[in-house]
Amino acid sequence: MLPKRKKETICLLLYCAAAAFFILLFATRSSFLYPCNDWNDANSYFSMGKALFNGRVPYRDIFDQKGMYLYFFYGLAYLVSHTTFAGVFLLELILAVFDLTAIIKILRLYVKKSASLILAPLAQGKIKPPEQKGQTDLLRTAAPVKALRGKSRRQRKGRKNKGSALFHVQPQNL
Repeated sequence: MLPKRKKETICLLLYCAAAAFFILLFATRSSFLYPCNDWNDANSYFSMGKALFNGRVPYRDIFDQKGMYLYFFYGLAYLVSHTTFAGVFLLELILAVFDLTAIIKILRLYVKKSASLILAPLAQGKIKPPEQKGQTDLLRTAAPVKALRGKSRRQRKGRKNKGSALFHVQPQNL
């Protein structure tokens, strides 16, 4: 038998995975519901990641203006599927699950558990609007969401804030 806390964590992760899957199913062009991803930037990132994992030297053999972090993630997606965006969808799904769990934990500081489970997917849908076609927004949101969670916990416990002013959030603004 698993302890109660582990069961709750597993249930939370399964809920977040299901919610993220249904959000991304319609919100990203990397989804298998779309016949192709016609967004030029996503195809460029995928090509750069593919070249990176095939031994090409970025900025010498192949060029795009973004950074290596992005190409590395798209290269990992290339390892899942060489010709489709299934790997990108899987990567977006994993990152969305991390975001949703952090959003739920932030919301639980201020609202009831059931309300946090309802509000978190709505917040995730706001972070990843349907008009996005595979952008890097899920890569961009992980650190700020984690920082916001830490800041919210410190404020809720009445501790002095040690973080930067970049993530200054008052509980009434959430």
